Amino acid sequence: MNPKHLKFLKKRKIFFYSGLSALMMSGLNLSVQAQDSVSRVESHKRNYVKVEIFSVGASADLSGSKNHPDRELMGTRQDIALSSSIRINHLFSNKIGWYAGLKLDYLDEKSSAFYDAIPVGEILLRVFYGGFVPAYTVDAGLLYRIETKRWDIHPRVGFGYGLFLMDRDSDKSKTLEDGSKQRNIYTQRASGSLLNVGISSHYFVSRKSFISLNATLQQPLEKSYGELSTTIDEQPTVNRRYESAGIGRNLTISVGYGFTIGKRSL
Repeated sequence: MNPKHLKFLKKRKIFFYSGLSALMMSGLNLSVQAQDSVSRVESHKRNYVKVEIFSVGASADLSGSKNHPDRELMGTRQDIALSSSIRINHLFSNKIGWYAGLKLDYLDEKSSAFYDAIPVGEILLRVFYGGFVPAYTVDAGLLYRIETKRWDIHPRVGFGYGLFLMDRDSDKSKTLEDGSKQRNIYTQRASGSLLNVGISSHYFVSRKSFISLNATLQQPLEKSYGELSTTIDEQPTVNRRYESAGIGRNLTISVGYGFTIGKRSL
C-alpha cells in the first residue's frame, strides 16, 4: 500500500474518532439537560401547596354510651353538630407531604346539673356564635399522594390538641337547716391531645382551584373527666369522679373549596 493511501486512511480514522467523540459529548450534554429538566419538574412538584380555605360539614358524636351512672358528672353535646375547617397541605415529595389544620365544631352543650355558676365567658361566646359554643381542634401530620389528571386523594394521619367541651369550675357553699355548712366543688375538664385519621378527595375544576370532600375520625389520647366533692363542716361526704377517653371522639364529613400555590405537575 502506497504512502499516500496510508496517509488518507489515518486522516479518515482521525476524522471518524473526532466525530464519534463529538457525538458522545453531544449525547452526554443532552442527557444532562434532560435530567436537569426532569429535576426542575420534580422540584415544582415538591413545592406544590394546597390551601383548603373553606370547608363545612357535620360532626357526629361517637363518645359512646351515656348510661353510666356517673356520666351525669359531665356535660353533653348534640349528636350532630355543624363543623367548619381550614387546612394547608404542603406536598414536598413525589409520594408524601405534610398538613396543618384547624377545625371548629359548633356545640349546643348542656352543662352538668352539678355545675353551679354563671358562665359569663360562655354566654358571650354563645352570643357571638349564634347560640353555640365553638369546640376547636388543631392538628398536623403526614399525608400520602394519589393523583390523576383531575382527582387527588390524600389519606392522612396526624396528632394535635382539642377542646371537646367547655372547662368548668364551680365552688358553692350553703347553710343547711341544722346549721351545718355544706360545700360543693365541681370540676369538668374535656381537652387534651388527640389522634386524627382522615382522607381527602380533591376534584380540580380549573388549573388552580378544586372542590374537596373530607372525612376525619378524631380520637382523644387523654381522658376527660368530671368530678364532684361535697363536704359538710369540712368533713368529706361525697367524692364522685367520671373519666372517659370517648369524650371528644367524633366523625366529621365535610365539603369545601381550595386553591393551589405552585405548579401542579403530573
